[in-house]
Amino acid sequence: MHVPTKVFQISGAAALTSLLHPLCDLVAPTEFASYKSPQWKFLLSSGSITVFALPSSIPGSLSGVVLRVNLGPSSGYGMMVVSKSSRGRGYARLLLEAAMSDGEGRSVLAMCSPLGQPFYKKLGFKEVSMITGLKGSVASVESASLTVAEKSISATVSQSPDAAACEAFVSLDRESSGFERAACIRSLLLSGNSVSATAVDAETGKVVGQAALRQDAPGEPLIVGPVIGLDSAVVPLLQALVTARPQSLTEGDAEVTLMVSDHPDLVARLMGGLGFSQLFAYPGMTLDGKPVYQKSGGDGERGLDCLGLIHPTLG
Repeated sequence: MHVPTKVFQISGAAALTSLLHPLCDLVAPTEFASYKSPQWKFLLSSGSITVFALPSSIPGSLSGVVLRVNLGPSSGYGMMVVSKSSRGRGYARLLLEAAMSDGEGRSVLAMCSPLGQPFYKKLGFKEVSMITGLKGSVASVESASLTVAEKSISATVSQSPDAAACEAFVSLDRESSGFERAACIRSLLLSGNSVSATAVDAETGKVVGQAALRQDAPGEPLIVGPVIGLDSAVVPLLQALVTARPQSLTEGDAEVTLMVSDHPDLVARLMGGLGFSQLFAYPGMTLDGKPVYQKSGGDGERGLDCLGLIHPTLG
Protein backbone atom coordinates (compact mmCIF):
# COMPACT_ATOMS: atom_id res chain seq x y z
CA MET A 1 0.00 0.00 0.00
CA HIS A 2 1.25 3.48 -0.86
CA VAL A 3 2.38 5.40 2.19
CA PRO A 4 2.14 9.20 1.73
CA THR A 5 5.28 11.02 2.73
CA LYS A 6 4.73 14.50 1.31
CA VAL A 7 2.41 17.01 2.89
CA PHE A 8 0.81 19.51 0.54
CA GLN A 9 -0.68 22.85 1.52
CA ILE A 10 -3.49 24.89 0.03
CA SER A 11 -5.51 27.93 1.11
CA GLY A 12 -8.22 30.34 0.07
CA ALA A 13 -10.76 29.63 -2.65
CA ALA A 14 -8.64 26.78 -3.97
CA ALA A 15 -9.00 24.89 -0.69
CA LEU A 16 -12.76 25.40 -0.66
CA THR A 17 -13.09 24.22 -4.25
CA SER A 18 -10.80 21.19 -4.19
CA LEU A 19 -10.91 19.93 -0.60
CA LEU A 20 -14.48 20.41 0.62
CA HIS A 21 -15.68 16.92 -0.27
CA PRO A 22 -12.41 15.09 0.62
CA LEU A 23 -12.47 16.78 4.06
CA CYS A 24 -16.08 15.76 4.65
CA ASP A 25 -15.23 12.18 3.65
CA LEU A 26 -12.13 12.13 5.87
CA VAL A 27 -13.91 13.16 9.07
CA ALA A 28 -17.20 11.29 8.50
CA PRO A 29 -16.10 8.06 10.28
CA THR A 30 -14.08 9.86 12.97
CA GLU A 31 -14.68 11.84 16.15
CA PHE A 32 -15.24 14.93 13.94
CA ALA A 33 -18.24 13.46 12.11
CA SER A 34 -20.35 16.50 13.04
CA TYR A 35 -18.23 18.57 10.64
CA LYS A 36 -20.15 18.53 7.40
CA SER A 37 -20.11 20.80 4.36
CA PRO A 38 -21.50 23.96 6.11
CA GLN A 39 -18.94 23.76 8.94
CA TRP A 40 -16.03 23.28 6.54
CA LYS A 41 -17.28 26.08 4.31
CA PHE A 42 -17.31 28.43 7.30
CA LEU A 43 -13.72 27.55 8.21
CA LEU A 44 -12.28 27.58 4.70
CA SER A 45 -14.01 30.88 3.89
CA SER A 46 -12.60 32.68 6.93
CA GLY A 47 -9.76 34.18 4.88
CA SER A 48 -7.01 33.08 7.26
CA ILE A 49 -6.79 29.28 6.97
CA THR A 50 -4.10 27.17 5.34
CA VAL A 51 -4.83 23.46 4.98
CA PHE A 52 -1.97 20.97 5.36
CA ALA A 53 -2.96 17.55 4.06
CA LEU A 54 -1.64 14.08 3.29
CA PRO A 55 -3.13 12.34 0.25
CA SER A 56 -4.14 8.73 0.58
CA SER A 57 -3.59 5.88 -1.86
CA ILE A 58 -7.14 6.43 -3.12
CA PRO A 59 -7.30 9.28 -5.67
CA GLY A 60 -9.21 12.29 -4.41
CA SER A 61 -9.11 11.26 -0.77
CA LEU A 62 -7.00 12.19 2.25
CA SER A 63 -5.16 10.31 4.99
CA GLY A 64 -4.89 13.29 7.31
CA VAL A 65 -5.19 17.03 7.71
CA VAL A 66 -4.40 19.89 10.06
CA LEU A 67 -5.37 23.55 9.74
CA ARG A 68 -3.20 26.58 10.46
CA VAL A 69 -4.84 29.93 11.06
CA ASN A 70 -2.93 33.17 10.59
CA LEU A 71 -3.45 35.24 13.73
CA GLY A 72 -1.02 38.00 12.85
CA PRO A 73 1.70 37.78 15.50
CA SER A 74 0.68 34.19 16.23
CA SER A 75 -0.22 30.98 14.41
CA GLY A 76 -3.10 28.83 15.57
CA TYR A 77 -3.53 25.13 14.85
CA GLY A 78 -6.54 22.85 14.93
CA MET A 79 -8.76 20.26 13.26
CA MET A 80 -6.01 17.64 13.34
CA VAL A 81 -7.63 14.56 11.81
CA VAL A 82 -5.99 11.32 10.68
CA SER A 83 -8.13 8.59 9.17
CA LYS A 84 -8.61 5.61 11.46
CA SER A 85 -6.87 3.29 9.00
CA SER A 86 -3.80 5.57 8.94
CA ARG A 87 -3.28 6.09 12.66
CA GLY A 88 -0.14 4.94 14.44
CA ARG A 89 2.14 5.82 11.52
CA GLY A 90 3.37 9.23 12.65
CA TYR A 91 1.15 11.16 10.25
CA ALA A 92 -0.09 13.61 12.91
CA ARG A 93 3.48 14.65 13.75
CA LEU A 94 4.34 14.86 10.06
CA LEU A 95 1.37 17.17 9.43
CA LEU A 96 2.00 19.43 12.41
CA GLU A 97 5.73 19.75 11.71
CA ALA A 98 4.91 20.83 8.16
CA ALA A 99 2.35 23.35 9.38
CA MET A 100 4.68 24.77 12.05
CA SER A 101 7.76 24.89 9.82
CA ASP A 102 6.93 28.36 8.49
CA GLY A 103 4.26 29.42 10.98
CA GLU A 104 4.70 32.95 12.30
CA GLY A 105 5.14 33.99 15.91
CA ARG A 106 3.65 32.09 18.83
CA SER A 107 2.06 28.66 18.41
CA VAL A 108 -1.39 28.41 20.00
CA LEU A 109 -4.27 25.95 20.26
CA ALA A 110 -7.33 27.99 21.15
CA MET A 111 -8.92 24.75 22.33
CA CYS A 112 -7.73 21.15 22.42
CA SER A 113 -9.97 18.08 22.77
CA PRO A 114 -9.02 15.16 25.03
CA LEU A 115 -8.08 13.08 21.98
CA GLY A 116 -5.36 15.53 20.95
CA GLN A 117 -4.03 16.57 24.35
CA PRO A 118 -1.45 13.73 24.83
CA PHE A 119 -0.07 14.34 21.35
CA TYR A 120 0.36 18.08 21.78
CA LYS A 121 1.78 17.73 25.28
CA LYS A 122 4.49 15.42 23.90
CA LEU A 123 5.47 18.23 21.55
CA GLY A 124 5.78 20.70 24.42
CA PHE A 125 2.41 22.45 24.39
CA LYS A 126 1.15 23.49 27.82
CA GLU A 127 -2.36 23.99 29.19
CA VAL A 128 -2.91 27.69 29.85
CA SER A 129 -6.68 28.23 29.89
CA MET A 130 -10.03 26.46 30.11
CA ILE A 131 -12.74 26.66 27.46
CA THR A 132 -16.24 25.81 28.65
CA GLY A 133 -18.78 24.89 26.01
CA LEU A 134 -22.31 25.90 27.00
CA LYS A 135 -25.76 25.20 25.58
CA GLY A 136 -28.98 27.11 26.26
CA SER A 137 -32.10 28.17 24.41
CA VAL A 138 -33.54 31.31 22.87
CA ALA A 139 -36.37 31.24 25.42
CA SER A 140 -34.02 31.01 28.40
CA VAL A 141 -31.96 33.93 27.11
CA GLU A 142 -34.95 36.14 26.33
CA SER A 143 -36.61 35.53 29.72
CA ALA A 144 -33.49 36.05 31.86
CA SER A 145 -33.66 38.78 34.50
CA LEU A 146 -30.80 41.26 34.37
CA THR A 147 -28.56 42.08 37.32
CA VAL A 148 -28.03 45.68 38.40
CA ALA A 149 -24.74 45.85 36.47
CA GLU A 150 -26.35 44.36 33.35
CA LYS A 151 -29.23 46.83 33.47
CA SER A 152 -26.76 49.71 33.06
CA ILE A 153 -25.73 48.35 29.64
CA SER A 154 -27.58 48.88 26.38
CA ALA A 155 -27.01 46.48 23.46
CA THR A 156 -28.02 47.15 19.87
CA VAL A 157 -27.93 44.80 16.87
CA SER A 158 -26.49 45.39 13.42
CA GLN A 159 -27.89 43.04 10.77
CA SER A 160 -26.10 44.65 7.83
CA PRO A 161 -22.83 46.11 9.15
CA ASP A 162 -21.05 48.60 6.93
CA ALA A 163 -17.28 48.89 6.52
CA ALA A 164 -16.97 51.23 9.51
CA ALA A 165 -18.87 48.83 11.78
CA CYS A 166 -16.70 45.93 10.67
CA GLU A 167 -13.53 47.88 11.36
CA ALA A 168 -14.78 48.88 14.82
CA PHE A 169 -15.39 45.20 15.62
CA VAL A 170 -11.96 44.25 14.26
CA SER A 171 -10.29 46.96 16.35
CA LEU A 172 -11.94 45.81 19.57
CA ASP A 173 -11.12 42.18 18.79
CA ARG A 174 -7.48 43.09 18.17
CA GLU A 175 -7.30 44.99 21.45
CA SER A 176 -8.85 42.25 23.56
CA SER A 177 -7.21 39.18 21.98
CA GLY A 178 -3.84 40.42 20.75
CA PHE A 179 -4.62 38.63 17.46
CA GLU A 180 -5.01 39.99 13.96
CA ARG A 181 -8.26 38.36 12.81
CA ALA A 182 -9.49 41.10 10.47
CA ALA A 183 -10.15 38.78 7.52
CA CYS A 184 -11.99 36.29 9.71
CA ILE A 185 -14.12 38.93 11.43
CA ARG A 186 -15.08 40.58 8.15
CA SER A 187 -15.95 37.21 6.60
CA LEU A 188 -18.13 36.38 9.59
CA LEU A 189 -19.97 39.71 9.76
CA LEU A 190 -20.56 39.93 6.01
CA SER A 191 -21.50 36.27 5.48
CA GLY A 192 -25.24 36.91 5.33
CA ASN A 193 -26.01 34.29 7.98
CA SER A 194 -24.88 36.26 11.02
CA VAL A 195 -25.74 39.32 13.09
CA SER A 196 -23.60 41.36 15.47
CA ALA A 197 -24.34 43.44 18.55
CA THR A 198 -22.57 46.24 20.39
CA ALA A 199 -22.94 46.94 24.13
CA VAL A 200 -22.59 50.48 25.50
CA ASP A 201 -22.40 51.65 29.10
CA ALA A 202 -25.41 53.93 29.56
CA GLU A 203 -23.60 56.24 31.98
CA THR A 204 -20.28 56.74 30.16
CA GLY A 205 -21.36 56.07 26.58
CA LYS A 206 -18.34 53.81 26.08
CA VAL A 207 -18.42 50.55 24.19
CA VAL A 208 -18.08 47.71 26.71
CA GLY A 209 -18.75 44.69 24.54
CA GLN A 210 -19.35 43.19 21.13
CA ALA A 211 -20.54 39.80 19.95
CA ALA A 212 -21.69 37.99 16.82
CA LEU A 213 -24.21 35.22 16.26
CA ARG A 214 -24.23 32.84 13.31
CA GLN A 215 -25.92 29.69 12.11
CA ASP A 216 -23.93 27.33 9.91
CA ALA A 217 -27.04 25.74 8.34
CA PRO A 218 -30.83 25.71 8.84
CA GLY A 219 -31.77 23.69 11.89
CA GLU A 220 -28.27 23.97 13.38
CA PRO A 221 -27.68 25.71 16.75
CA LEU A 222 -27.22 29.46 16.95
CA ILE A 223 -23.51 29.95 17.67
CA VAL A 224 -22.43 33.04 19.60
CA GLY A 225 -18.84 34.14 19.10
CA PRO A 226 -16.63 35.98 19.29
CA VAL A 227 -17.72 37.63 22.53
CA ILE A 228 -15.59 40.58 23.60
CA GLY A 229 -15.88 42.92 26.56
CA LEU A 230 -16.92 42.98 30.19
CA ASP A 231 -18.65 40.03 31.87
CA SER A 232 -21.62 42.28 32.62
CA ALA A 233 -22.12 42.96 28.89
CA VAL A 234 -22.62 39.33 27.89
CA VAL A 235 -26.26 38.77 28.88
CA PRO A 236 -27.45 42.08 27.31
CA LEU A 237 -25.54 41.11 24.15
CA LEU A 238 -27.10 37.63 24.10
CA GLN A 239 -30.59 39.03 24.56
CA ALA A 240 -30.11 41.57 21.78
CA LEU A 241 -28.74 38.97 19.39
CA VAL A 242 -31.42 36.32 19.84
CA THR A 243 -34.30 38.81 19.98
CA ALA A 244 -33.37 40.79 16.87
CA ARG A 245 -31.97 37.96 14.75
CA PRO A 246 -33.48 37.81 11.24
CA GLN A 247 -36.02 35.11 10.41
CA SER A 248 -33.41 33.36 8.29
CA LEU A 249 -31.65 32.37 11.52
CA THR A 250 -34.05 29.72 12.89
CA GLU A 251 -37.46 30.69 14.13
CA GLY A 252 -38.78 29.50 17.47
CA ASP A 253 -36.96 28.21 20.51
CA ALA A 254 -33.62 27.38 18.91
CA GLU A 255 -30.55 26.09 20.72
CA VAL A 256 -27.92 28.69 21.60
CA THR A 257 -24.27 27.72 22.13
CA LEU A 258 -21.09 29.54 23.04
CA MET A 259 -17.58 28.72 24.22
CA VAL A 260 -16.38 30.78 27.19
CA SER A 261 -12.65 31.26 27.68
CA ASP A 262 -11.85 31.08 31.42
CA HIS A 263 -14.08 33.59 33.36
CA PRO A 264 -15.70 31.09 35.77
CA ASP A 265 -18.01 33.78 37.16
CA LEU A 266 -19.48 34.28 33.69
CA VAL A 267 -19.93 30.52 33.27
CA ALA A 268 -21.72 30.41 36.64
CA ARG A 269 -23.95 33.33 35.63
CA LEU A 270 -25.00 31.66 32.38
CA MET A 271 -25.60 28.29 34.01
CA GLY A 272 -27.28 29.60 37.14
CA GLY A 273 -29.22 32.57 35.79
CA LEU A 274 -29.98 31.54 32.22
CA GLY A 275 -30.25 27.77 32.53
CA PHE A 276 -27.33 26.95 30.26
CA SER A 277 -25.83 23.46 30.58
CA GLN A 278 -22.19 22.48 30.16
CA LEU A 279 -21.24 20.58 27.01
CA PHE A 280 -17.51 20.26 27.69
CA ALA A 281 -14.49 21.84 29.38
CA TYR A 282 -11.31 21.61 27.30
CA PRO A 283 -8.00 23.46 27.72
CA GLY A 284 -6.40 26.06 25.51
CA MET A 285 -2.70 25.36 24.98
CA THR A 286 0.40 27.26 23.86
CA LEU A 287 3.93 26.21 23.10
CA ASP A 288 5.47 29.02 25.15
CA GLY A 289 3.22 28.48 28.19
CA LYS A 290 1.84 32.03 28.02
CA PRO A 291 -1.89 32.86 27.81
CA VAL A 292 -3.59 32.32 24.46
CA TYR A 293 -5.04 35.83 24.48
CA GLN A 294 -2.81 38.81 25.21
CA LYS A 295 -4.27 42.31 25.15
CA SER A 296 -2.41 44.70 22.91
CA GLY A 297 -2.53 48.47 22.50
CA GLY A 298 -5.75 50.38 22.15
CA ASP A 299 -7.74 51.62 25.08
CA GLY A 300 -6.46 48.86 27.33
CA GLU A 301 -7.70 50.47 30.51
CA ARG A 302 -11.24 49.45 29.59
CA GLY A 303 -10.37 45.94 30.73
CA LEU A 304 -12.20 44.32 27.83
CA ASP A 305 -11.46 40.60 27.51
CA CYS A 306 -11.82 37.98 24.84
CA LEU A 307 -14.66 36.09 26.54
CA GLY A 308 -15.99 33.74 23.88
CA LEU A 309 -14.47 31.88 20.95
CA ILE A 310 -15.50 32.15 17.31
CA HIS A 311 -14.45 28.54 16.74
CA PRO A 312 -12.07 26.05 18.44
CA THR A 313 -9.52 26.61 15.65
CA LEU A 314 -10.06 30.32 14.95
CA GLY A 315 -9.99 31.26 18.65
